Amino acid sequence: MRRTVRISVLVCGLVLAACGSGPPVTPASPRPAAGDHRLTLDVGGKQRSVLLHVPPGYTGTNPVPLVVALHFYPGSGERLRDMIGMDAKADEHGFLVAYPDGVAGGFNALVCCGAEATSPS
Repeated sequence: MRRTVRISVLVCGLVLAACGSGPPVTPASPRPAAGDHRLTLDVGGKQRSVLLHVPPGYTGTNPVPLVVALHFYPGSGERLRDMIGMDAKADEHGFLVAYPDGVAGGFNALVCCGAEATSPS
């Protein structure tokens, strides 16, 4: 069962790595207890954070889905969490929710966070 949690953590790490560079680092505890956890990953020399919500009754012995909730720009995982009420759904249906924080408030989508786009002449 550790494989499922590690895969979940890896997915979060990959989402965070998409906004940076370098491989994700797995946190020390592969089975989080029910509740909310602030995890920090070192991705390419930058500290990246993700808020992980684990529903009551989660034991890590059975595979469960992981929903990765990407926030708006500018924003944070915690602000999105407060806005959408996904934790209640996770508790009701038994899945994990990860709310990663983008770099400088975003996820390098469209024109918000990457190199400045130049318009064609």
